[in-house]
Amino acid sequence: MRLLNGMESPIQARRKIRMSLPATLLKILRLHLLKWILELFFREAIKELLNGNSVRAGRYGNFRIAFRSEGVEDINEFNANSMIKDARIVFQPSKLFRSEVINKLQFTVNCVTEDEVKYASLSDYRRAKGISGGGSGSDKPSGGGSGGGLDENPLG
Repeated sequence: MRLLNGMESPIQARRKIRMSLPATLLKILRLHLLKWILELFFREAIKELLNGNSVRAGRYGNFRIAFRSEGVEDINEFNANSMIKDARIVFQPSKLFRSEVINKLQFTVNCVTEDEVKYASLSDYRRAKGISGGGSGSDKPSGGGSGGGLDENPLG
């Protein structure tokens, strides 16, 4: 039932709130569950990494510890505390995960700045400069692909 001024009755408003509340709660619970699962995963990952093991993150890839060290002629001269340097955690994505991300990448030119003048897009810049559109610098999204040095691990 609608009131004459087009507004809903309080009963209808309460029904909508009741119907949307479970969906909202479900969304919040999913987010908290995801955070909890990730927290547990990384707590265990820390333990495994500190024990010298690599950690497999399902079909997505592996985490491992990497470092550099100075070499010595005699093992008795090696001091791990002073000679191991640049310790880091490396994530090596799986080929499947890498291709799922890289092949779906899209790039857009959002802003062009020249002589301290900002143009909202490449099209606006070209229009202001009297340059006809097209070319390789289009502000339209472009797909990823596997070329251009993307085979290197950007995180490690």
